[in-house]
Amino acid sequence: MNPATADTSIVTNLLLSVMRAFAEFERVLIRGRPRERIAMGNQRDAYRSRKKALSDGRIVELRRRAEALEPKTALTHEFGISRACARVMVSGRQHSI
Repeated sequence: MNPATADTSIVTNLLLSVMRAFAEFERVLIRGRPRERIAMGNQRDAYRSRKKALSDGRIVELRRRAEALEPKTALTHEFGISRACARVMVSGRQHSI
């Protein structure tokens, strides 16, 4: 084995090891950033569910009036909701809209 080649391979291995370590360090930093942002968002209460469009009492009233065959367009204007939202609430399905 040539001594010059041996020195080159040692230096090459050293450089590759340093580059691998730096790349792993960067990956750890990149993975940690979203966790930090989520933790900060939780502290300022940024991840909360959407407010209901209508209270439970108003949903009952909407269903009663829809069953009484009142025009749905008038109901949606009065309650301040979309037709799609009214359709879901009147059908009795999950009303998370």
